[in-house]
Amino acid sequence: VAYAAQGYGQFYGVGQSFAEQRTLSPFTGLPCLWYHYKVYQQTDHKKHLVHEVLSSDTFFLIDKTGRCVVSPSAAQVLTCHTDSFVRDDYFYEERLLLAQDKLFVLGAFSTQSNLDNKATLHHAITDKLSAWKQNKAFLLQRFDVEGNGELSLAEWERVREAAEQEVQAEFATLESAYHLLEKSSNALPFIVANTTPEIISLRYARVATMCLSIAIFLLL
Repeated sequence: VAYAAQGYGQFYGVGQSFAEQRTLSPFTGLPCLWYHYKVYQQTDHKKHLVHEVLSSDTFFLIDKTGRCVVSPSAAQVLTCHTDSFVRDDYFYEERLLLAQDKLFVLGAFSTQSNLDNKATLHHAITDKLSAWKQNKAFLLQRFDVEGNGELSLAEWERVREAAEQEVQAEFATLESAYHLLEKSSNALPFIVANTTPEIISLRYARVATMCLSIAIFLLL
């Protein structure tokens, strides 16, 4: 990571959450790096998607040389941590990335300045608020002080303040300049996976080579 060239590339490392980050699995409550869950309703032998929540919290990818921030928004995530169950007429499905998972990331690598980064900070706060709003149970449990099942304007203001504080705490753990892995502006594949290196190599060696060739061509 520390010596990586700027641009599109593939990286291996271990996933780690920010010190102040509280990303929890909606189903089990387990601390995690990333989650995606869906709820389907079974009707007439068909499943219809009725609810879906996708986390967007950033996390670290760490190797022997350093660390970088992974922004999982718009990533294709492949994980071996999956769970599902049926309750009444509903089918629940969840996928997770956990801390200390060995990760493979294919995406756009860049070094960002953390000295004057108000736009990035605002974007991170907006992403966190969007993710929270998708999880009403979490919002009510944490911010519904009045206990009436709804959030008042004052409580929504506390939601915004909490999101801002968490993002600022995350940014405070970063150096004045930090590395970032995210989706390429050229619409190249953005992949985050915790499957074995052998499976990753077999499935994505050709894809990675092709994408790197395209990236080089676009830079010419």
